[in-house]
Amino acid sequence: MKWLIVCSVFLYSFCTYAALDYGLELGTRQQQATFLPADLTGNAQWGWQFGGFAHLPMDEKGMLHGRTGLFFTQRPLESESESTGEKNRYTFNYLDVPFDLLFQVAEKFAIYFGFDVSINIASDCDLAGCKVNGVQTPITPGHLGFLFKFTPKFGFNFYMESYYGQISKGIQDSNAVGLNLTYSLN
Repeated sequence: MKWLIVCSVFLYSFCTYAALDYGLELGTRQQQATFLPADLTGNAQWGWQFGGFAHLPMDEKGMLHGRTGLFFTQRPLESESESTGEKNRYTFNYLDVPFDLLFQVAEKFAIYFGFDVSINIASDCDLAGCKVNGVQTPITPGHLGFLFKFTPKFGFNFYMESYYGQISKGIQDSNAVGLNLTYSLN
């Protein structure tokens, strides 16, 4: 937990160079994961993501930024048995805090990469008698994203996310792709 506080203070200390850019995001994402045992396959599922972001300038020219925020992220998954065809939908809800480096390539285009510290706040599954066991929290998925502004206030955030590790007992290695509408508040 100490490293989370140190990273936050480090990123916020760069606000002295230029104006802070902050705002809101809302969008959808699709993800899937690997299920164990091998008889289970993972089907792609849609979830929501919303929250607030801040871009913290790290140089005088405004080309390099730290990107952080706080997001509510749904990571639903579905397993299907190859032998019986039975499907089970899993719901994982997280609070995500991104720690990214953002490069402002042009006035209306930026590229960023980094990782989230994702804290599980809820998990469930649909089948009768099903219980989600051994949920790992926090997890740290890595991501690569592209920001496009089409007006001074509105834009899109397109991102790809990967996590290689255990999510819960029998579920591991997830991949996601998402698209969020962004609204700048400054």
